[in-house]
Amino acid sequence: MIQPPDDAARRGAFAAMMAHELRTPLTAAFGALEMMSRAAASPAGGRDAVLIDLAHRNTHRLLRIVEDCLDLEAASDGRLTLDRERVEPGEIVALGVDGARSTREQTGIDVMLQLDARGSITGDRPRLGRALAHLVRNAVTFAPPGTVVTVATTDDPERGMVRFVVEDHGVGIEPEQCRALFQRFDVREAAGRRRVGGLGLGLAYVRMVAEEHRGAVAVRAQPGCTRIAFEVPAVGS
Repeated sequence: MIQPPDDAARRGAFAAMMAHELRTPLTAAFGALEMMSRAAASPAGGRDAVLIDLAHRNTHRLLRIVEDCLDLEAASDGRLTLDRERVEPGEIVALGVDGARSTREQTGIDVMLQLDARGSITGDRPRLGRALAHLVRNAVTFAPPGTVVTVATTDDPERGMVRFVVEDHGVGIEPEQCRALFQRFDVREAAGRRRVGGLGLGLAYVRMVAEEHRGAVAVRAQPGCTRIAFEVPAVGS
């Protein structure tokens, strides 16, 4: 078995190397499964369609993890380049909610939208969408059955920011745990919130994307409610 090196810099290089090696075969497998999934979607697909869809979704999940690792590593040493364009907040919300579709379907948690932001932003549309998808996946995973997750956008004209907020109504997070939420590879279980799988990359990715856009992240938690948000500058700010 390959053992990663000990020091932090070499561990980062090792992770980036492994992610690069994984991305090519995963991309090829994902493309093939996507074509097979479309072909198997006919009424005659039957059991094969279910198995292909399962493989398709999980390959997509692995590819997303690899892309997140590569982005985080590139950002850590200043190599990440954003593909900036003018985009409306509602477009980011659509990407984020759709990106969490598989988890939403598994949990059965509904998502309610409150799109109040009127300002546009200039940013990397796919990466902002992936950041919001991480927040939505977290929220629907921890939300109790029968509750609703809220995804909202708001303007802060005084500060020239557009904010994306995701709120769930689980048991909340202890204040001392909030400080560690956005650290890479932090997979500690918050009190009262069931442990879920993952590498602890999602919220670190959200923070990285926000900061690369000259924005920030924030969390506010209390019993029965957790709100996690990121904000990015509005056009003209």
